[in-house]
Amino acid sequence: MTRLAVILSCVLLLSAAATSSHAQLVFEATSGECCLFTCPRGDGERLDASGCPILLKVFTEDGDPVSGLQADQFRLVSCSADLPLAECANGLPEFIETSPGVYEFIGAFGSGGYSADGLMLVVNGQRTQICLPITVVSVDSIASGSVNLADVGAFATDIGGTVPYNPRSDMNCDGVINLEDLATLGIGLPTHIGHSCTLAIPLPAN
Repeated sequence: MTRLAVILSCVLLLSAAATSSHAQLVFEATSGECCLFTCPRGDGERLDASGCPILLKVFTEDGDPVSGLQADQFRLVSCSADLPLAECANGLPEFIETSPGVYEFIGAFGSGGYSADGLMLVVNGQRTQICLPITVVSVDSIASGSVNLADVGAFATDIGGTVPYNPRSDMNCDGVINLEDLATLGIGLPTHIGHSCTLAIPLPAN
């Protein structure tokens, strides 16, 4: 093979790889509806135990299943970019590939803050555009990536009745901040105090 032929072959291979890496994927995603209590360390409630495991199917535009995706190719983010959900860099829930191109997310989600508008999976930087009915509340209510006394202060402010309803302190997602939420926080705080994570780099806007 001549030198020119080798160069042309390499260019074609690189072009094909670039095209493949930017190919648009097709998604189907479902989950149950739930209120998920999270911690930045990733030791909050599990999706499967909360009745809302996420089932994701990934296809090419030709309908072929996309198998073998790894954890660093997924992200779980708030459906609304305006809400203060603090996604942890290593906070992706545990998942398994149950069949080619079918992924089930079952573990705990490492995050702080809250998302009252649901969660959305991102695959290879591409948003699935499917909003899942999972409300997130965290013992790290101020979305700092760390559980500390500032979170207690935020809850005290929210339950005091001097400010409008703030969903970050609604620990059972019932639309009211009351003694039931205080009990949930009282149980969770001693277990999670001091837990922290490195926050993920925010995704660029659509």
